Amino acid sequence: LERERKFTELSKIVEAASRGDLTQSVTIDGDDDLGRLGCSLKTMIADLRNVLCEVMAAAQQQNEGASTIAESSANL
Repeated sequence: LERERKFTELSKIVEAASRGDLTQSVTIDGDDDLGRLGCSLKTMIADLRNVLCEVMAAAQQQNEGASTIAESSANL
């Protein structure tokens, strides 16, 4: 019964992540197979969040640079 609950929760989190929802909290942990999978999934989602934050920051810098170039061109 506990194994099925863990499996169901992990499946929901994976399905949400596959739709781009990285806001789900992984609460499954432990020494069994599903617990270790839960820990790995938690790490993966945190890493994906960090990568997305870095990409968004780089995109913002790119946008700011393009705006600066556009303004400079307009001033010329």
